[in-house]
Amino acid sequence: MSKKKTRLKSKRKIIFFILLLLLTAFGFFAIKSDVFYIKDIVVVDNFKLDKDYIREKTKITSRDNIFLIDLKQIKTILEKETYIKTANIKRKFPDKIIITIEERKGRISYNYKYKKYLLDFDGILLEEIKKSEDLFIVESKIETNTNVGKKITFKNSNIKFDKILIISQYIYDNNTNLNCNILLKDDNIYCIIEKNTYIKFDLTENLNYQYEFGIDIIETRINESQSINGVIDFTKGNNPIYVDFTDLEEEI
Repeated sequence: MSKKKTRLKSKRKIIFFILLLLLTAFGFFAIKSDVFYIKDIVVVDNFKLDKDYIREKTKITSRDNIFLIDLKQIKTILEKETYIKTANIKRKFPDKIIITIEERKGRISYNYKYKKYLLDFDGILLEEIKKSEDLFIVESKIETNTNVGKKITFKNSNIKFDKILIISQYIYDNNTNLNCNILLKDDNIYCIIEKNTYIKFDLTENLNYQYEFGIDIIETRINESQSINGVIDFTKGNNPIYVDFTDLEEEI
């Protein structure tokens, strides 16, 4: 019995040694053979950024072996680009790298101190722009940190910018005409509807609900031939109140 066990162990050692030799030989072949040198970098789902620009950023050349490329490092490099939200990189043997890009999409024009900044719905500042057609406008009177590639933050305000992003995206997705915009002033958020009616939000409650409630109030007042040149204020209690501009106690 012990002889059989000894022979079995010996066979296993021999098989292991052969496998190790084969793996070593394959590894040597894989590293040295030009079969596995990169011949193509395929970039997909890019719109804003040029494919050649993305390829150049990877610093991959035809002298690089597909087994020796650090995919995580390339992912980190690409995701430092302002317009790249995520980069998914895969090897396609024997000689291709596939890069799938998810780009950031500018949807907000953040107007601050006579300048317009393009933001996505994550609040990342993509670039300074001149025009704001087809964008949701956020007009800000609050002192703001504006750094390209960084998320917008306020210098001296209790408002959380994430709340602004949530209501902005909700309006963008549900108001096809984009006939309204957000105004930030002091520690208040207003939604201005067709330059006639201001909705003053209660920041402790759901802003999307207040927006829809405000729209219903405007439609009701129009149907009843009542003025809509005023403020629908959600900050005065459990129920919103309507105040004409002429009766406002505070200036907007």
